[in-house]
Amino acid sequence: MKRLLAYILLSAVLSSLCTALAVAPGESVSVAVYDNRLGRYASASAAPVVGLTLDGGRIESADVPAVIWESRTLVPVRLAGECLGAQVRWSAETNQVTLRRGGDTIVLTAGLAEAMVNGETVTLPDGVPALVMKRGGAERMMVPLRFVAEQLGATVEWVQGSYTAAMYSPPALESGQVMDVIADANAQTVLIATNYYAPYRVLDFGDRVVVDILGARLAGGFPGRIEVDNELLCAVR
Repeated sequence: MKRLLAYILLSAVLSSLCTALAVAPGESVSVAVYDNRLGRYASASAAPVVGLTLDGGRIESADVPAVIWESRTLVPVRLAGECLGAQVRWSAETNQVTLRRGGDTIVLTAGLAEAMVNGETVTLPDGVPALVMKRGGAERMMVPLRFVAEQLGATVEWVQGSYTAAMYSPPALESGQVMDVIADANAQTVLIATNYYAPYRVLDFGDRVVVDILGARLAGGFPGRIEVDNELLCAVR
């Protein structure tokens, strides 16, 4: 059996969960885009908000939401990338974001309408580049949703009635096991131990939070439900 490699603290996940947007999908928010040539933000403009779902569960950003910009849906790169099981790294020195999933690597540069995909240059759809966008005091690197999702093996459908981009997860990269789940009521944490580097996503369904360990199965001996009973959680199942 492999040595336990990945540990996920549920308390950290819970502390980073996004709150609901104040603006409904289809309505507009005021955002400003950073102009890399001028070295400053342009004047704020109105952009329609886009709802996001992943495998039917709603995902949301607490500050800069997904928006329509120049006919394309742009989303915060970390929100989309990590939900789809990718590692996301931002470099302030190069203004680049790198997404890695399995053997695939995508590099996008703020303000550039091209991306590097597995070492090859690819033109972004409609020439809409990745952008640094600001709403209020929050700044986020925004990337074209469909391009990034499809490069990571996911699919995206547009739902006009709810003004929503519906994402569907890519196939699991590998099969591993969840070896143990340990609740610590005093520390208000839940430890999930796996025997491989486990990509994961978090979905908030209101009455419960789902931590989906992609490509994993439960090792034997899990009781099915663990009572936690603290200020944040009542149980894990």
